Amino acid sequence: MIKRADLNNDGKISQSEMTRGIAVTFAKVDANGDGMLSAAEVSGAKAVLKSERKRAKAEGKGRMQFVKFPAKRIGKRFDRIDANGDGMLSKGELERVAERMFKKRDKNNDGYISAADFGN
Repeated sequence: MIKRADLNNDGKISQSEMTRGIAVTFAKVDANGDGMLSAAEVSGAKAVLKSERKRAKAEGKGRMQFVKFPAKRIGKRFDRIDANGDGMLSKGELERVAERMFKKRDKNNDGYISAADFGN
């Protein structure tokens, strides 16, 4: 998780790196480019991101910077994440979930997610 979203390679993820990672991930998963994620786009996210990583590697772009997209977990909680009940997930709705996750993962409350937060 840390390696994928650590944009400045300092071994930790800041809130701004998390937000940037969500934006990149969201754009890749949003197959039709409408700025919203449908349940179908969420369920296909793993395959889309895997394909994007392979493409970036083949083009010599190195690793793609993004946050892990737990499609299965999001799919199960789709209705709860969909705060306005429109049947779609906006980037803002996902950012709110990620913010809560960030706070939960940042066990030492230093404003970063690092190996120290995982007991390593």
